[in-house]
Amino acid sequence: MSAIQNKVVKKLIPLKKDLYKVTINDETYELNIETVLKYRLVVSKEVLDLNEILEADQMLSDYLKIKNYLIKYPKTIKEVKNKYKDVLKLEDIIERLKEEHLLDDYRYAKSYLENLMHKNESKLVIKYKLKEKGIDEEIINELLALYVVDKAKLKQTILKYKDSKNGDLNKTISHFLRKGYDYNLIKELLN
Repeated sequence: MSAIQNKVVKKLIPLKKDLYKVTINDETYELNIETVLKYRLVVSKEVLDLNEILEADQMLSDYLKIKNYLIKYPKTIKEVKNKYKDVLKLEDIIERLKEEHLLDDYRYAKSYLENLMHKNESKLVIKYKLKEKGIDEEIINELLALYVVDKAKLKQTILKYKDSKNGDLNKTISHFLRKGYDYNLIKELLN
């Protein structure tokens, strides 16, 4: 019967950006400082479950990568799932990000709605864009109840478009109907 070789931390060298170079027996790994602290990795310590440590460190690395992505560019849950579909334990990471309010479809959709309203997009276009982003229908309907058309701004846009089409009323109406505006609203603003 052969003796099972114990896995022991041989070296622990700090690297840049909260990483450590950890040598266990003859294998070297780059681990996050949080992993090193969580598993209390110190020189001469015996490692009982290396796979658990490596899996936890990979999950932490994935979490940090997605977190940094969300801080730079807020996204919806659907967008995160599409971009990081190959990440193991993605659902666990998403739950953690939701608990930390870094991933919040309602807050994202409200901000997106306000931005599109500022650009004077129609209710129909906003609804389509929110659906495309993967926002839940219930959230969309709740937020669209807050939708208000800036009639003065829209009137300006309509009249400017009409002037660019040499006063062609039909082209103007058709254009804004395709953009999702109500016919009666367009007519009202053209008078």
